[in-house]
Amino acid sequence: MKNLVNVLGLKQLGLLIGGIMIVGFLSQAVDQEAGQSQIASLQNIVAIAQAIEQGQAIEQAHWDGGIVSYAWGGGHGSTPGPSLGTCSGYTGPSPCRANQTDGLDCSGFVRWVYSIAFGSDVLNGSTYTMIDNPHLQQIDATTAVPGDLVFFGASAASVHHIGIYIGDGKMINALRTGTVVRTDPLLSDLFGYYHYTGTSNLLNGDPSNVSSSSVTATINSVFGPYAGEAMKIATCESGLNPHATNSTAVGGSHAEGVFQILYPSTWSTTSQAAVSPYNAYANIVAAHEIFTRDGNSWREWACKKVLQ
Repeated sequence: MKNLVNVLGLKQLGLLIGGIMIVGFLSQAVDQEAGQSQIASLQNIVAIAQAIEQGQAIEQAHWDGGIVSYAWGGGHGSTPGPSLGTCSGYTGPSPCRANQTDGLDCSGFVRWVYSIAFGSDVLNGSTYTMIDNPHLQQIDATTAVPGDLVFFGASAASVHHIGIYIGDGKMINALRTGTVVRTDPLLSDLFGYYHYTGTSNLLNGDPSNVSSSSVTATINSVFGPYAGEAMKIATCESGLNPHATNSTAVGGSHAEGVFQILYPSTWSTTSQAAVSPYNAYANIVAAHEIFTRDGNSWREWACKKVLQ
């Protein structure tokens, strides 16, 4: 895989519809990929929430770390993440200091975690409005998995709290004034478990919406502890450009996408073979598969030299 990057024109790319490259690929593959995106992101939601709880730095969120306090109205700025709270509508103990506290309320915390996991602001809103999000589906307790959401209250119209379910009757949440983001038992007035059924910006919309920050977030989500190395490789190979290609053929194949995977030769050996290599999520997942089957090695990438 060579790091000779050229951006393809539309004639070379093929037909571009809704940000997904259609080059004879089946539409069913896109649906399958969307499901894989949800699974991969849900598997990392708990890890992200725990990192925040522990005060760890989160590179893809531009967060330098530190314990996060509860702040009424915190986390509802123009972008996800801790922000100054408000005393408007405040119901906690007096005096209100929310407008002097940078932090998160319960829905602000959930919004931030999901935005990191999915690479876009997928759950923007308060507890009262989040429950009506068309991409949140109520599920039975027996099918709930860590990373799903838990709402509390007597009814959907009167929910007052939300947290991230982590299993064993526990959640990570921003509970109330005077606390920090932490693990707590589920409250006694559990209304229900909810599963996010949407996808990230890497699968929807104009390809110009697939920003480098979205690509970075997905690399962090998929590669986990190896994300730092993966970022260096992807940056060297393509500059994080999902539509990058190498015009030089290698055995009849060309290096394509975020990780410049040889298509069709190497690409056809991955689970993403039916999806376009220019789909950012698919390319990142395929790269992770190659990396792991090579024994957590970057030996197939020319840019492995950047790690030396």
